[in-house]
Order: sequence, then C-alpha cells, then structure tokens
Amino acid sequence: MKEKKKLLAIIIGIITFVIIILICMFIGNDSNISNMPDTNDKSENLDDDLVIDKSISKKELQSIIDYMNTFDSVGFVKVNSSRIFNDDGTDDFSQQQYVVSEVNLVKGEDNTVDYLKDSDTYEKELNFKEVFGVNLKDYYEPFSLVSALTESLGFNDEYTEANIDKELYRYTGQKTYILKNDSEILNQMLNDLEYDELLDSYSYFTITDSTSGNSYINFITAQIVYKKDGITLEENFTLVIEVYNQDGSNHPDGDINF
Repeated sequence: MKEKKKLLAIIIGIITFVIIILICMFIGNDSNISNMPDTNDKSENLDDDLVIDKSISKKELQSIIDYMNTFDSVGFVKVNSSRIFNDDGTDDFSQQQYVVSEVNLVKGEDNTVDYLKDSDTYEKELNFKEVFGVNLKDYYEPFSLVSALTESLGFNDEYTEANIDKELYRYTGQKTYILKNDSEILNQMLNDLEYDELLDSYSYFTITDSTSGNSYINFITAQIVYKKDGITLEENFTLVIEVYNQDGSNHPDGDINF
C-alpha cells in the first residue's frame, strides 16, 4: 500500500506538471516575446464579456480553505525549469529541480524524493524542511501547511488581490490568477540571473475544480522572461499542490481505491 501511495503522488505530480508546462507555454506564447507587456497589462486588460469573476472574493477563498482542510494529506511537487526561445519558433525546455513530496498530516510524516534524473540525489529521500523551509510537524491542516510553505519559499499570498488571466481562461478554461504585487521569490530568482534586458516577471496561482464542484489551489508559479546576448529565455519556479486522503477517499478527482 505504501508503494501504491508513493506511485500515486508521482503520477499526480507528473500529470499536473504537464499541465503546468502547457500553461507556461500558453502564457509565454500569448505575449509577443520581442515586445512583452508588463504585469499590469496581463492582470488588468480584461474585456467586459468575461464569464467569470476577474478576482476571488474573500468568501470564495474561505470556501477553498475549508475544502482543502477536509483532507488529511498534501502532495507537493517543487520544480525549477527554464526555456530558451529559438529564432525558428521552437524552444528548448529543461529542469533544474524536480522534487515530489507526500505529507501525511495525521502522523506528521513525509516521503520527499528527488526525481530529477541527472541529480546527484536522484530517487533518494530528502529532508522536507531543507527542501521547503518549514517543519511539517508544526501543521495539522493542509491549507496552513501550504500557506506556511509558500510564504517560506517567497510567494505572496494576496489571493483576493489577484486578477484572472482572461486569455488563458478563454482558450483553456484554466483559472489562473496573476498576483498584483511581486513575490519575494522573483527578486531571489533575479539575483541568480545575468541578463541584458528584463522582459517580464510575475507570479500566479491556479484554481482547480474538483468533481464535487469544490475548488482548491492546485499550483503557484513565479516566472521571469529576459534577454541575454540577444537570446530570449524564461525561468520558472513552480509548486504543485494536491490534497487527498491517505485511504484514497475524498480525492478531488474522485475516490481512489488502493
């Protein structure tokens, strides 16, 4: 059973990360790479025909929190990735970090593993606090752990101040919200980069609807697009979030039996 749960966490991470890649590609391609707009253009230029509220209300956020807290476990996937945009319209994608963690909040236990194939610690268990910056034993509810973890990583949590990415929602149905105020993690990422021109930098989070109609925060991302030596590049830091129960019941995508 333990191996099946580990496999479930890995599968969830892989499927969700594929969605992330597609969203990152859409957001990047949606803007003219040679003349990308700033963050305010992304979050505020919304047409009146949008069929969903452009921001999340405090009441809706509380419903999200309450729903996430009905579960006893949280899965995380922490990913650092980059893309190089080629002149022929193609791009080269690579990963610098890919860690999958399954947290049992009832027992205060985790299974955190490095799945980056060319890493020195590939398929080895890692220390949760060293990877995410918090002691999971201090938290008993999914959202409180998520909140502490995202804060530790440098993301701001002003969810009700964010505006939906209208174009992404229009073409994919994905509810991705651009955070208005820069997250500290963007400054951390910029400090590690050498660039000639900063084209764009922003952070965003995505809300996913469960089969029951409830919603939860599925992932949060910081993205930077810049130019170096005439080449356009993109850096992404993504945290995937999945909530579920250890016995496989009450999963957002339906009951999963082991």
